[in-house]
Amino acid sequence: MDPDSPKCSEDSAYPAQPDSEYGWEKLFSERLYLSYQRNHGLEIHIARFHNIFGPEGAWNDGREKAPAALCRKIAQAKDGGEIEIWGDGKQTRSFLYIDECLEGVRRLMESDFTGPVNIGSEEMVTINQLAEIIMALQERN
Repeated sequence: MDPDSPKCSEDSAYPAQPDSEYGWEKLFSERLYLSYQRNHGLEIHIARFHNIFGPEGAWNDGREKAPAALCRKIAQAKDGGEIEIWGDGKQTRSFLYIDECLEGVRRLMESDFTGPVNIGSEEMVTINQLAEIIMALQERN
């Protein structure tokens, strides 16, 4: 509830109060995997991914992540033009590049840790800050 200090630790999911079926689906899946481990001896590793992005991600079909969507909007904006940002732009996110995500998955799979474990960055950025970073990079090129 506090965008300046979001609690994203693994244990913050319980007691569960997801705001949508999407969140319930993720938590239910984790419980299902743990049940299979307990009842059938299946080796599991549960990871929670946080806003993974990279060069093979969608960038123009409505399914893109915020970095790609903002890059596209800024690249297509006319000089001095404006882009649309949903909300007030103060919402925070953490982003993780795909190569770092794959390294996290490799380490998790080689470990004895079952999970769940967050695979993401602790560095938070507002959507407005992300747009400013992209615009600064565009100006340098």
